[in-house]
Amino acid sequence: MPRPRSDGVILGEAKRSQNELHQSYGGVVPGLARDAHAGAIDAVVSEALGAAGLQPGALDAVGVTMGPGLEICLRVGFHAARNISLDHELPCPAPPAPSRPRNETDGAGQSRSVECRTVATPRAPPAAP
Repeated sequence: MPRPRSDGVILGEAKRSQNELHQSYGGVVPGLARDAHAGAIDAVVSEALGAAGLQPGALDAVGVTMGPGLEICLRVGFHAARNISLDHELPCPAPPAPSRPRNETDGAGQSRSVECRTVATPRAPPAAP
């Protein structure tokens, strides 16, 4: 069995862009963005884990961000992380809410993409007996 990593290196990542979906509207359409996130999240997570050579059960924990971005889109990622956590009995620390509203597009008005990374993070030391 390979030795677990704990040095913060990105082991696998995947993403989907929504630029073409929103381009004709001149900006992000929240409902379309949410639906596109929901339609892509399982494949994106699967691809990121595959690139890392891992299955969800091999993870130590599940992390999720809650910003910046549209709340209805961030909720899709939060629920996906929560479901992976529950399905595989993994800890999923609750992220803090964003401290202030943020724009979900870059400076050119392009929508952000759905992205998932599998990252080797430092392991907590074992609990004392």
